[in-house]
Order: sequence, then structure tokens, then C-alpha cells
Amino acid sequence: MPYSTRTIGYHCELLHPPGPVDPNLVQRVHNGLFASPDPLYKSFAVNHDGCALSNIAVRPGAVSQAAFLVDRYRFNEEGTGLTPDEFADRVTTLASQISEAKGLSIFTGQVVTLRTLVNPRAYPTALELLGEGVLRWNAEENSLGRPVGGLGLRLVLPATPEYPNTFNVRIETIANDRRSLFLENQGTFPPQPVREGLASVRAHIDATYRFLTGPVLDLLAQRDRSDGTDADADARDSGGEGH
Repeated sequence: MPYSTRTIGYHCELLHPPGPVDPNLVQRVHNGLFASPDPLYKSFAVNHDGCALSNIAVRPGAVSQAAFLVDRYRFNEEGTGLTPDEFADRVTTLASQISEAKGLSIFTGQVVTLRTLVNPRAYPTALELLGEGVLRWNAEENSLGRPVGGLGLRLVLPATPEYPNTFNVRIETIANDRRSLFLENQGTFPPQPVREGLASVRAHIDATYRFLTGPVLDLLAQRDRSDGTDADADARDSGGEGH
């Protein structure tokens, strides 16, 4: 991995056919979690659109929650320090128990969103890396009449015969943190039968994380160079890639 990442957010939605939410069913599963010395979620609540399990915030702004709504399960971890594997464990363990209890047969879709921060290696600020290194933005030729204080790049990768999912990637500067670049990858995956187990749910979380920390970081690293050149262009010019 070309950068040291600081993953700040994990989100997963498992969509299913609409149906009423049974608070008693969710509470029974929640009570069963306390058989473990360290239960996944410690609080249970019923709200206007379903049920939610949560943990007390360990730091300001942190969120740890699993919500069970009319048409989806929603897992949200912000700033809690989980690893990708720990998040996947949390999703698959609880989704499996809830699905079995309610007799759910299919997830109609899965959406995984992962967010992380990285620091430039060769450029002094994230704005210069994204502007000069990635987008080849020339501030001296700016025709907008005002300085640019932030930049962003969005990449949409549609489904293919080989990869049936889509990825939507965001790369953005952060207004109050000149040294950090914000990266997000959102993967959208097709329906999957629940009776086959939740191995595919875990695999989709892993695939979304690996694409963000693999090809996306490689794209940045190719252009995050002190000489301002593109590593791929250098390889072509030196005969590293033929035609």
C-alpha cells in the first residue's frame, strides 16, 4: 500500500423486500448478544422507522449503530477505530441472526461505503497533489477570477461482465485540513440469496476496501511525485509498455 490510510467511516446497507419491523424480534437478538462478554451493541431503541442498536460514543462525533428499517439493514461506524475485518464481522454476525429470525430469503442489493484519509508524500498540501499532480490544474491560468480553495474528483466505474458491481469514488480536499486528502469508495452490489450464507456480504465489504486502498491509492501514487511527472508516462517513454 503506497500510503498509510486512516479509515474514518464504514457503512453498509443490506436491502430487502419491504415488510414491517418487529421490535420484539430485534430485541430478542439483541438480548442474545449479551451472552458474549463484549456484546457488539449495548443499547436498543425503537424509533419511528424501525429499531436501532447502538454503542455509546467513545469520542466526540463517533457513531456505532445498526438500524433495522422497513426495507433495509443499515450499519454505520464513524470514528470508532474498527478494522475492515471487525466491521465485516459485525455486519455478518448481526445480519445473519436477524435474517434467520425473520425468515428473510434474499437481499435485493448491498451498498458499501468506506471513507479514509491520506497525506501527500511529495506535495506540501492535498490541494497541490490533487490540483497539480492529479488534475494538472495550473493556478496561474485560472480563469475563474478567484483563487480555488478546494478541489474534488469523482470516478464512476460501471458494472461489467467480469465485475457485476459498480464503484463510485470521490477524492476531495478538506477545508480545515490542508495536509489530508479525503477518499471515499461506494460499492453497489446485485441481489444475493440469504440461504447461501453471508460470505458474499463480507466479500463485498472486502472488495470495496481493497479497491479503495489498491487501485485508487495507486492512481494517486503515480502522480504524487516530487518531479511532477506521471509514473505511467515514464514507463511508456522508457519502453516499459509496448504497443
